Amino acid sequence: MGDKFQKNLAVAVVGCGLIGGKRAASLAGATLAYACDLDPARAAALAGTAPGCRSLTDYREALADPTL
Repeated sequence: MGDKFQKNLAVAVVGCGLIGGKRAASLAGATLAYACDLDPARAAALAGTAPGCRSLTDYREALADPTL
């Protein structure tokens, strides 16, 4: 049951440094919807690794998304 749920899960990673990148890489089928970091270049770099992922500098924008 856990695998089925996880495949339909959209997530945001807040903090796109080394640990954030590792978290994004370990999503195991979940969709990375947002990459959030105060450094726009770092957020964009992580977002570029996942199709359809948006980069943000304000995590509250991601939290406002009801599909997340």
